[in-house]
Amino acid sequence: MHEASEVASGDRGPYPFDRSGKQDLIQRLSAATDDISALVIDEKMGATEATLLGKEIAFLVEGVAAKRTREEKELSGYTPVLFTPERDSMRRLVERVPLLEQLVAGGGVDEAVLDKIATVFERDVSALAEGEDIARLQDGEREHALQLRDKAVKMLAALRHQARE
Repeated sequence: MHEASEVASGDRGPYPFDRSGKQDLIQRLSAATDDISALVIDEKMGATEATLLGKEIAFLVEGVAAKRTREEKELSGYTPVLFTPERDSMRRLVERVPLLEQLVAGGGVDEAVLDKIATVFERDVSALAEGEDIARLQDGEREHALQLRDKAVKMLAALRHQARE
């Protein structure tokens, strides 16, 4: 998932792979979704945890699919889409903060899953830190993003507290 995250974020540039590399990465993400489903069926992972991880995979698939391959580089009229971390982070938090609340209300989460969840949320919280990125948002949008960020931080702290108990 680290590779997919780098591709989706634009860290690997506007043409991060060839056609077969793109297809392979999307297939590996799809296999990860199947693995998560198997863990839920085997009762090794809860449904809310699986939903959070599934949302991360769906976001990565969307980001990977949006990238052009090296073979498509020469197509005329294409301008690479700029990555907007603040809006993407805000969108993910809108979907995921309620799931965090469910995990807290349910009494916690497995530590391995908490580590993965925390990594994803911390990335989004960082993208919404005070600075140039958050300043690009409009006033009402910025306020909402800051509220989501603060709520995510609070929910993660509660989950970590539950994991220590």
